[in-house]
Amino acid sequence: MDGSDTPTNVGAMHPIERTYLPMATWAQRRPRRRGIAATLPTVLITTCLGVFLAQLDTSVVNLALKHIGAELGSSVTQLQWVLDGYNLAYAALLLTGGTLGDIFGRRRSFMVGVALFTGGSLICGIAPDNATLIIGRTLTGRGAAFEMPTSLAILSAAYPDAAQRARAIGVWASCNGLAWVVGPTLGGVLVGHVGWRWIFLLAVPIGLLASVLCLGGVPKSRRQNGRSLDAWGQILAVSMLGTLSVAFIEGPHWGWSNPATIGCLAAVRSPPLRSPR
Repeated sequence: MDGSDTPTNVGAMHPIERTYLPMATWAQRRPRRRGIAATLPTVLITTCLGVFLAQLDTSVVNLALKHIGAELGSSVTQLQWVLDGYNLAYAALLLTGGTLGDIFGRRRSFMVGVALFTGGSLICGIAPDNATLIIGRTLTGRGAAFEMPTSLAILSAAYPDAAQRARAIGVWASCNGLAWVVGPTLGGVLVGHVGWRWIFLLAVPIGLLASVLCLGGVPKSRRQNGRSLDAWGQILAVSMLGTLSVAFIEGPHWGWSNPATIGCLAAVRSPPLRSPR
């Protein structure tokens, strides 16, 4: 302010003039900065919850396989798909999740991932048979593929200062290791005292909390101009990873000389098709 009711245009002034501005003029810009700074802890907590959920799910399921098999009458192959259904969906769609986040918005993609993960965990927790459990595990893998790349992108964009960004990414990365440390202990307690279904149901309230925090504290991101989805490349990546996984999971049961096993491995070895221009 210059004594009147008209706000001073600080950006248009010469640097020497800005040096001698009264404190009241600089105070006009402080509330917005405080507002941005206030959202940073929420962004960090939200993204850490997302990555913690994704990694925790992987580390606790191994402990429950014996109990799952006993209750659902699972075969070794079905138990293998309970594990690999998650890993396959996660690995195959990881690139797609990051690309869709850049195209349609990182917050939106992150929330879709959390919703898929939460819904898949609920399906696993109430699954009456092996097929439903495998479908739920595949759904949680898809959710994790959307969560992981977009959570890191959200975190990087929220911290423009390099030092703060490095610390935030360090905290985010430590949640990966924390999930692997906490997972076996937490999984053992849940399986031993309340049942194997709770290793999945526990993710539901955490996922809901992450969704609420994301809506209230994570800013929207703009679409990146010129970025598009390579549909043929994504289809090829998903197909190759899926075919290779089927070959190695089912190969010991089909036999390595079985035409189905040989066909899966041959399909992976075949030269990729060129994307149409």
